Amino acid sequence: SGLYITRDGGATWEVLATADDEALPRRIGALVASPHTASLLYLGGVNLDERQVGGLYRSCDAGKSWLRENSPSSNNYWCHSIALHPDGAVFAALEMHGWQTGIYRCEGAGSDTWKQLHGGLPPGDKTGRISLALAPSHPDTMYALVSDPLGKEVLGVYRSRDRGERWQEVGGPAFDAEEQGCYNNAIAVHPQDPGTVVCGLNDLHITRDAGATWVRASQWDADEGTPQRVHGDQHAILLPGGNLIYAANDGGVAISEDMGGTWSGRGNGMV
Repeated sequence: SGLYITRDGGATWEVLATADDEALPRRIGALVASPHTASLLYLGGVNLDERQVGGLYRSCDAGKSWLRENSPSSNNYWCHSIALHPDGAVFAALEMHGWQTGIYRCEGAGSDTWKQLHGGLPPGDKTGRISLALAPSHPDTMYALVSDPLGKEVLGVYRSRDRGERWQEVGGPAFDAEEQGCYNNAIAVHPQDPGTVVCGLNDLHITRDAGATWVRASQWDADEGTPQRVHGDQHAILLPGGNLIYAANDGGVAISEDMGGTWSGRGNGMV
C-alpha cells in the first residue's frame, strides 16, 4: 500500500507515500537512504501484474514524492537490490527479461545516466534476479549473487574489486544444488572483513576467504531443534559485526553467534 515511517522507534507509524498517489510498486524489496545527501532515497520494486508498475525509483524529499528512473528503460522492469558507494555512486540490480538485465551504476545524485556493467558477468538474456552487497570496509569490493531467469540454478557469485568494472566468478560448485534464486536470494559482506560473505538461497553459504572456499552453513532439511537447522528460503541477511549473523527467511528469523557454526530460531511472536 506504500511506505510508512516511524519517528519513535516503532511505537507509531504514519504514511509517507501511498502506492496509488505516487504510482509506486506494490511489492517493494529494496529501500536505501543516502548517507551523504540529505533526503535522498532509492526504492526498488517488482510487479506481478503487467498493469502495475515496477522498477527503480528516486526521492529527493525524504520519500514524500518519487520519480521513476527511466534511463535504463522506459518499459516496466524489476529492481531487486540497491547498494550505495560512499563516493555517491549507486548500484542497482535490474531484471528486464532480456539482454538489458544486469547490474547498473549511476555516478551520483546529480546524474541521470545509468551504465550497464559487463566485464565478466553472465549475459543479460541468461540472467534473472541479482542481489548486491558492497564491503563496508573496502567499498570498491562488491559481490553479486546471480540467478538464472527461472530460478532453476545459481549462475554464480561474482566479485568485483574496482567498483563493478570487472567481475570474477567465485561461487563454484558449492551452489550447484541450490535453486529458487528468483525467490530466495540474499547476500551480505562482513563490516570489517571484505573476504567474509554470507549468501542466502534455500540454505546459507559462507566464505571467509573471498570465495576461494565455501561452507554450507545451514541445513533446511535437518531435524527440528538441531543446531544446523535453519528454515529454508532466505530473504535477508544482516552482519552487525564479530561472529553474529541474522537471517530472515520464510520461517521468521534465525541467529548465529559463531559465524554459522550453530543456529537458533528467533521467530517467537512473529506471524
